[in-house]
Order: sequence, then structure tokens, then C-alpha cells
Amino acid sequence: MFYNDVYSAFQTIEDLRAQPGVGSIAAIQAGQVGEWLRDFPVSYDGVTTFLETILGPLRDAQRVRPA
Repeated sequence: MFYNDVYSAFQTIEDLRAQPGVGSIAAIQAGQVGEWLRDFPVSYDGVTTFLETILGPLRDAQRVRPA
């Protein structure tokens, strides 16, 4: 699983795949890219949203091996 900062200049998997080095990461090649919310949650609801955003894609991820 690869997490991409939501404020990153690379907004799509295609953007990430086009980058030298980054595009060769097995998780990116497999399309396993999740959003990383770097904003600090200031409430319990905020923490829940943050954790669900992180854990949702992780639950669905499959183990990938480098090419």
C-alpha cells in the first residue's frame, strides 16, 4: 500500500506512475494508492474520519512483490 498526500502535486495513479523511481513501486503499479490526510484532527469525529480514510484502503490491499 502506498499513501499519497492529498495536497501532493501527483493527484492520480497515472501521475505517480509517470514519475521515475516512484512509478516502479509495486503498490503503485498494482493501483494500491490511498489518500494521506495530513491535517490534524481536532475532534473524535475527525480522528475517526482520518483512521477510516487510512484503514479502508489498507483492508482491501493485497500483498504485492517488487518486479
